[in-house]
Amino acid sequence: MRKRFEDTVNQYGTDFKGMMGSDSSEPDYLVHLADLSMHISRAAKREGTSAEDQKRIASIQRGKLEIMQQLKSDLSAIDDPESDVEQEKGSRIVRADEFGYQVETEDGQTEEITLGEIMTDGDWGVAYHMDPETVPRNVRKRFLVEEAKRQLADLYDDQMLIQGIGSDQIHDFKRQTYRRIQKDKEAGETHAGLIAEQMVRNLLAKMTIDNDVDFEIIGTDVFQDVERKVDFIVHLKTHRRGVSVEESEQPDTVGIQFTTSTAPYRLAKKQKQIDRAIERRKDEDDVDDILLVSIPMKEIWEQYRAWKQTKSAGGPDKLWDDETKEKIFRGVMDGVLDPERIEEHLSAMRSDRSEPLAA
Repeated sequence: MRKRFEDTVNQYGTDFKGMMGSDSSEPDYLVHLADLSMHISRAAKREGTSAEDQKRIASIQRGKLEIMQQLKSDLSAIDDPESDVEQEKGSRIVRADEFGYQVETEDGQTEEITLGEIMTDGDWGVAYHMDPETVPRNVRKRFLVEEAKRQLADLYDDQMLIQGIGSDQIHDFKRQTYRRIQKDKEAGETHAGLIAEQMVRNLLAKMTIDNDVDFEIIGTDVFQDVERKVDFIVHLKTHRRGVSVEESEQPDTVGIQFTTSTAPYRLAKKQKQIDRAIERRKDEDDVDDILLVSIPMKEIWEQYRAWKQTKSAGGPDKLWDDETKEKIFRGVMDGVLDPERIEEHLSAMRSDRSEPLAA
């Protein structure tokens, strides 16, 4: 489903690219418009959706193209000494000096911020603007790319939700799941489990940027969540899962299904879902294995609400003490990295925390 879906939206993108380069009265525009209409009609029949749903998916694809165009323009502006990226309303200015990065707070003060926090705080709705006078050009560019990727991923989920809800080829139970996710998303609703999952994911993602580690954290889309039971992915740069260490052109990629529950019946139910997902895995899947990680967490709502009062740099997971962060790291990486490597990472992170903030 996913490969076919991606082929469909990419085709919509190709049609729109042709239209965006021509005037509506020109023959080329009309040809691409006819192609788009044909592709929408074919996709509706192939996917078991209405043509109206496919039109909505196509319209979102055009929005994604516009994001890419804006990114290209902003990246060019960074290279142009006579130009600059416009500061968004409500964004906080990030500056750099020989000690690292600082960001303005709402009360006019400044606080230290790490590179990892700069790149991931957008997940919590915190907007930053890189000071062109002090922040290195490569960091400013990387920030723009990460912001664009975040926007594109959000729109991709919107497209997948329309497809998942509207297709008569999808089991009704999963259609109901897609419908619930869309309803919560539109209402801006969340719950402690999702907040905890995002806190854990961002904690690990920041580690991959701020520390020298041999893994990376990859976010997942709504399809991977519903169909593959994967909340986020740990991608190993080298094989570290056994006693021996060996280089490979195909590093281990492990899907993580995260839960704060410790109830045996809930864990058993989730494990059965994961087992079924593993059995249904296809060559196009992004993971080699899926692990269920259960870490009990208390006061998630309280921590999140306390953080929202100031929206300080680093997100709500920054409120965790070092002991809690290490516990979470061990909990997620157990079964992904060997114990010795886990302790090596934690030792290096403790050392990094004792040193001045790196620029």
